[in-house]
Amino acid sequence: MAAVRRRWSTTIATVLTVLVAASVTMSASPASSSQIAATSHQTGRVVVGLRPGASRNGLDRALKRVGGRVVRKESRTRVVVVDRGAGFSADAMARVLEGADGVRYAEPEHRVRALLDPNDPAYYLQWGLSRIGAPAAWDVQRGSATVSVAIVDSGVDYDHPDLVGRLDTADAYDFIDGDTDARDGFGHGTHVAGIIAANTDNGVDVAGMADGCTLMPVRVLDSVGNGTDEGVAQGIVWAADHGADVINLALGTPEPSTVLQDACDYAIARDCVVVAASGNSAAQAGWVPGQIQYPAAYAPVLAVGAIDSGALRASFSEWGSALDVVAPGVGIMSLYPVARGELKTLSGTSMATAYVSGAVALVRSQHADWTAAEALDRLTSTAEDLGAVGKDYQFGDGLVRPDLALGAGAPPAEPPSDDDIPGLAAPRSPIVESLDSRTDEHDVYRLTLKAGDTLTAWLTVQGSGLFEMSLYSPAASSVFDTDEILDSSRDTVSYTVGDDGAGTYYLDIAAQLGSGQYRVDWIIDPAAGSSDGSDGDEEGGDGGAADFGGGGSNAGTVRALASSLWRNQHILELDGTPEAPAEEASGTSAPVADSAQAQSLTGSGTAGSLQKRSRAFEPAVALFAALGIWRTRVRVTTRRR
Repeated sequence: MAAVRRRWSTTIATVLTVLVAASVTMSASPASSSQIAATSHQTGRVVVGLRPGASRNGLDRALKRVGGRVVRKESRTRVVVVDRGAGFSADAMARVLEGADGVRYAEPEHRVRALLDPNDPAYYLQWGLSRIGAPAAWDVQRGSATVSVAIVDSGVDYDHPDLVGRLDTADAYDFIDGDTDARDGFGHGTHVAGIIAANTDNGVDVAGMADGCTLMPVRVLDSVGNGTDEGVAQGIVWAADHGADVINLALGTPEPSTVLQDACDYAIARDCVVVAASGNSAAQAGWVPGQIQYPAAYAPVLAVGAIDSGALRASFSEWGSALDVVAPGVGIMSLYPVARGELKTLSGTSMATAYVSGAVALVRSQHADWTAAEALDRLTSTAEDLGAVGKDYQFGDGLVRPDLALGAGAPPAEPPSDDDIPGLAAPRSPIVESLDSRTDEHDVYRLTLKAGDTLTAWLTVQGSGLFEMSLYSPAASSVFDTDEILDSSRDTVSYTVGDDGAGTYYLDIAAQLGSGQYRVDWIIDPAAGSSDGSDGDEEGGDGGAADFGGGGSNAGTVRALASSLWRNQHILELDGTPEAPAEEASGTSAPVADSAQAQSLTGSGTAGSLQKRSRAFEPAVALFAALGIWRTRVRVTTRRR
């Protein structure tokens, strides 16, 4: 096929901004009945933080005026929990109390939940231990009894045979029932405890990461895995005050919480390492890409995502700039309360968090004189790089490797370059990375396509850079093999593999000028008659279809992308003339990636047909108004072929 010619564009840019103002009353007047009900993440109570040295007099006067009452107080963190007055929503009550003398903050109390995706107990191979180098680490350190790991969770089964001698019940506490018996009524906490410190080499059940360490059960989740941010905060403070060196938080909430942030800061100031799960909602509708859960999202907390046995990001694992490291989190077999089966296989960022807490415990056992910050630095600096070279949004600093952190084991091979072919195995969609035309011009991803497969990829750019995306054939040896370019565009590439074209293809994202962050959403529609609907790199990729929930369907992909593009203020382009008609995918009102416009080209020597796709949209003003404030840029491009 002849080299694709460079295309020049004349661009007319139109910026449309819709602003909708809504008045918000700050008075103490009662809310309407529709406002009184708590949101799905709220308990209906309000958490109030007092200023240092301030009395409660101002708060008490405000509560008397609006009919609220104190239900709990915590002197160490100067937190007071109040029930709202009749006729007030939690949000309205918080606004009233925030203005009281001596009050530092007032916010609705939020629910938190255990972060797990349960599975049937059928997977009895602890693949995670070998993948992160635990056996080599054990040659150096098995854990010290003087290192305490607090399990701030649903409690722990005191009677489990594989936790004999591991539990510090003298320092345990149950913030659900208000007593010192922190037994597990749910199972999640026991599962986490087993990953961290189940007795090893004892012929019973499973092996733990750091079985020489001590576990401190702190119950903050009830019998169905629910709790509150204020309750979790109490558990964190308790653990810090009772000698915890590591605090494991395999739980989270999508809402920011000052009381949780303050508690984490309190623990970190007392030389605790706080480890938290990033969340399990990445594959769910409504999740905002790049946003992980709290408290993992707070900077001092070590945020943990999950990978599967192929070292790919688990489809449910939330990712973003706040992610620090990853660990095994899919098909993890560990302990469960004896009364409920003794063993169970679960998946979730909770499981990954437990592996990381165990790794931190080993480092703190080996280096008792190190501060928490020094232990964290060793763990992150020795992580195995996954995904794009260096720290990235999908994997953070990489996979925790306790063996390398302890100076044992063989370091991983130098990560492959993503600057040229063969590049990196394409991870799950979407890919979010950065490029700079001066220092890092190319990111190359490889994926395997079968005969008849159609690959479609959409490029979104944030920043001032001029980026282009190109697809190369299996015959290409570098990104300079222009004769092997099958499609090249600044927004979308689409290619269908011919009968003799199965093989490894290469997607190149290039920064032609400037720098910025890019996002690539991609999908592979399998060949007609394919039985499994799967796709992706032979090294384990799923082509991103699962993340879109489209099951290989173009319609499902278009709907998911429409929502994604709307949220991310995507730059849309119309190929051809400015009068080209705008179209929509059936059943959608958001902007969509359109079907083929222009022409279908077939070149001699190619593996298949090339389709040029255009983009169009019609502004949905009613949607803008409903959402409040949106900014959309519409670029109409006329290309000279």
